[in-house]
Amino acid sequence: MINCRFILAFLLFLSSPEITHASYPVKIDTAKVGASIHQADAPKKKNKLAQWSLILAAGGFLLTFVPVVSILSPFMLVGGVVTGFIALGQIRKSRQKGSGLAIAGLIIGGVSILIAFAAVVVLLSLFN
Repeated sequence: MINCRFILAFLLFLSSPEITHASYPVKIDTAKVGASIHQADAPKKKNKLAQWSLILAAGGFLLTFVPVVSILSPFMLVGGVVTGFIALGQIRKSRQKGSGLAIAGLIIGGVSILIAFAAVVVLLSLFN
């Protein structure tokens, strides 16, 4: 593995004013070189809010079918949709991974909320 400091020292040596290539001095911006080396080495992490979006939406969908705790389902579904939108905004800004998780959370949460509203409308129309 090559040390980044060695590469920067070598590049600075080549760009010194005493050494010129065909009378053209080599100019290297060490701030850009150092930043690009560190950015390339850093692995991109998954967005935590995207993971929570999927967890909340899937959990809210599953809790819909449990009789006693189904009262928590709408809160979890709305939380999944909200965290999905926030996660997509963060992913676009920071270029993290996890956009698929956020989109899946949005779809599961949104479709579940629409089905719940449709079920309420049907039940109200039947019993009115």
